[in-house]
Amino acid sequence: MSAEPTTLLDPEIEDLLRRIARDPRSTLLRVTRPQLAKGLFERSPAVGAQAAGLTTAERQLLCVHREETALLLRQLFYHRFLRDERMRRMTCMYAAGGKKIELGSEQDLGGRLAVQADPTTSDLGDAGASHVLADALALPPDAVASPSQIALAALRLVPSDNARNYLGYQLVRSGNLRSALRIFEDVAARSPRLSSVVSALSWSGFAYSQMNEPRLCQEMFAKAVRQGDGWPNDAMSWLTISVQLGDLQQAERAAAWVDRVCNPDDQVVRWWVEARIRERGVAWSPSKAAQGSISALRDRVGETSQAVLNVFGVVPAMVTAEVGGSGDPPASARGQRLLELV
Repeated sequence: MSAEPTTLLDPEIEDLLRRIARDPRSTLLRVTRPQLAKGLFERSPAVGAQAAGLTTAERQLLCVHREETALLLRQLFYHRFLRDERMRRMTCMYAAGGKKIELGSEQDLGGRLAVQADPTTSDLGDAGASHVLADALALPPDAVASPSQIALAALRLVPSDNARNYLGYQLVRSGNLRSALRIFEDVAARSPRLSSVVSALSWSGFAYSQMNEPRLCQEMFAKAVRQGDGWPNDAMSWLTISVQLGDLQQAERAAAWVDRVCNPDDQVVRWWVEARIRERGVAWSPSKAAQGSISALRDRVGETSQAVLNVFGVVPAMVTAEVGGSGDPPASARGQRLLELV
C-alpha cells in the first residue's frame, strides 16, 4: 500500500457533502451490501452526473469535485484500514527508495481549507474532513461505513486501481483471501500504473502466505521485486520466504536485490525486521529448512541481507515446522502461518 498526496477540503465540497448527508434520498456514496458484493469484481464505469436518481448536490459534486472527493475517500479508507493494529504493523510505510510515508491523523484529513478560501466560512473546525465524509457515507444515517464501502464509494466516483487494491486489502484483513486474490490478479494484469501492479503482487504474496501456500507466496514477491525494481520490503519478503523453503538459489537472487537497494541501517530495514520478529512465534514460525539455508547463506550475502536474516533468531532454537511438506505441521506450529509478509 502506498500513500497518495493529501488534499485540501474546499468549502464547496464540504457544503455539498453536508447536503448529501442530510438528504435521505442520497445514494451516490451510500454503498449497500448488494452493491458491495457486485462491485468487488466488476470494472464498472464511473457514475455519470446524469445518472438516474441522483440529487442536485450529488450531480454538482460529480460535475465539479469528482476527483478531489474520490481522493479524500481513498485517504479515509487508508486511515480506517490502518486502525487494525496488525494491518498497521504488517503494512509497509516506506515508498520506493526508502522514503517514509507520513500518514498523519484521520482528524487532519483534508482539514485545511483551500488557501484562497475564507476560513471563517467553514464550520469544519479541528475535526477534519473525516466526519463530513462519514456522514455522507452512512447507511442508515447513524451507521458507520466499512472500509470496503468507503473504497467502493471512491470507485464509483473514479475507477482507480488504487481503490481496487484497497478493496483487496480489506478482504485480506477480513479473511476473504480468494476474493482478495481475484482483485489483485485483475489489477496486476490490467493496470497501467506500476505502483498499483507492484502493490497487487505484494499483497498477493501476503494472501498466499496466510493460505499456507509458500511457493505461490515466493512467486508473487519475486514478481513484485522484478516489476518494482526498488521496493525493499518485497525483496526482503522474497528473501525470507525463500529461506523458509530452503530454496538457496532464489534466496541468493533475493539477497542480491536486498543488498542492492538497501543499507543495513536504513529505517525500512529496521522496521521490517522488527515487525517480523514481533510476529515470530505468534503468526509464523521458522522452518526446519531455514536452519540449513541460513548456515549456507551467511558468508554469501551482504550486510543488509544478513540483517534481514535476523528475523529467524537463534538458529538452533528455531526448528518448528516443515514448509511445503505433506500433512500437518507439528503441534507446536498448528494454527500459525509459516510466514506472513507484506
